[in-house]
Amino acid sequence: MSGTSTTGIAHLERAESLRSKWGWFLALGVVLALAGALAVALPAISAFATSVVLGVALMLAGVAEIVQSLQIEDWSGFVWRELTAASGLVALAASAALALKLPVRKSRSDVLISGS
Repeated sequence: MSGTSTTGIAHLERAESLRSKWGWFLALGVVLALAGALAVALPAISAFATSVVLGVALMLAGVAEIVQSLQIEDWSGFVWRELTAASGLVALAASAALALKLPVRKSRSDVLISGS
C-alpha cells in the first residue's frame, strides 16, 4: 500500500486545479471590493438595488412554493400553503410598486453638509 488513498489523490487534483486558477480568484476579489466600495459610496442606489434583487428572489420563491404545493399528493395543508404563498406574492408586489413610486429625497443632513 502506498499510503495515499484515492480520496487523497482526488483532493490533491482538486487543489492543483484551484491553484492554477488563482488569477480568476484575484479578479473576483477585486471586482467584489470595487462593488462594495460603490455600495458604500452610493447608499441610495445600493439600497434600491438590494431591495429589487431581494424582491425578485422572494417572488421566485413564492412562485416555486405555489408550484410545489400544487404537486403535493397529500392534501393536508394544501389551502394553507396556497394562501401563504399568494399573500406573500401580493405583499411583495405591493412593496415593489411602492418602492418604485416613492421619490428619493435628500435628507436634512445631506442638505446641511452640501450647503444647498
